[in-house]
Amino acid sequence: MRFTHSQLAHNIDETKELIKNNNTAEAITLLDGMDLKIDHMNSMFNDLVWELSNKGH
Repeated sequence: MRFTHSQLAHNIDETKELIKNNNTAEAITLLDGMDLKIDHMNSMFNDLVWELSNKGH
């Protein structure tokens, strides 16, 4: 998860640069990819919480 966080932080910086240089299509593509990663992380977190709650934690 730490690696994904680092990737997202890097992608935010890259997105800012793309927008500054008017490469909006590339910026949107990068943001769409970030959305997918964030959704995946949220699903994994929800699954973990669900598993822990079923074990009585």
